[in-house]
Amino acid sequence: SDLLGHYEVVTNWPQPQPGHEEWVWGATVGIVAESPGRVIVAQRGELPRPKDVKPGWSAIASVPGKRAEGNNRFEHCLYVVDASGRIVDSWPQWDKMFSGGRGPHKLAISPYDPQKHVWVVDDHQHAIYKFTNDGKQLVQTLGTPNVPGADATHFNRPTFMAWMPDGSFYVADGYNGTRVAKFDASGRFLLDFGMPGERGSETRPGYMNNVHGVAVDVETRRVFVNDRENHRIQIFDENGRYLSEWKIAVSPSSLHFVQIGADRKLVTFDRNTHKMLKYELDGRLIYAWGTVSDFPGTLW
Repeated sequence: SDLLGHYEVVTNWPQPQPGHEEWVWGATVGIVAESPGRVIVAQRGELPRPKDVKPGWSAIASVPGKRAEGNNRFEHCLYVVDASGRIVDSWPQWDKMFSGGRGPHKLAISPYDPQKHVWVVDDHQHAIYKFTNDGKQLVQTLGTPNVPGADATHFNRPTFMAWMPDGSFYVADGYNGTRVAKFDASGRFLLDFGMPGERGSETRPGYMNNVHGVAVDVETRRVFVNDRENHRIQIFDENGRYLSEWKIAVSPSSLHFVQIGADRKLVTFDRNTHKMLKYELDGRLIYAWGTVSDFPGTLW
């Protein structure tokens, strides 16, 4: 198989943070390359550096089973690096806000937002936060922090977001929730769709378990939903009407996200095979790359 795809490994990126030699990066959960010189990163704090891990490296890559929760400290939950991986900005004023859970789960900027607000999904606190692009102001909170639910003002461990060109957006809700929620550009709740399924074996349209990703095909306005635990992608119209679906050939799959780019191809990562996958929108596999190991460039 193709180990690295069409890519070359850049080692020691991001660069170790001076003064943090006894700590390593925690679980990196989100990254937005706003431009080649400004890359925003979200992570679940920092971990004490094990003796066998070089400064700056992620302990996740060297210590099997290690998670960023438990013995982490909530620093550098949100930071910005330049093209060389050097930290050029950090938003420590928000670290304490994430410390009530496990930290961020997803980082995103709408491609249709001229102000480039930064959105952070916190699944454990059941909330989504909208910041100014410079990270100085929290301008909106969706959901009720630390209160789970499934209505206009509550989420149940939300995971990902996707936008329409008019600024409206969809939230995959989520690990515990079994729905997708739609909001207008201002964050006003519009509708939701999805019902609790039979975990791991559901085949009925619109029934879901672990709604761990959502993507929009702008040309057709179809919404692609990662029904993770039922190993399928369900496809709906923009108002939540079921249209079709396709299964993941590898069994059991565990897709982490779904994303549709300008080329109208769907990209995802399968945690079962440790591969990046690229599909046609009808479910035909185009390309796969990646493997699990402990050398640079591999995926885990």
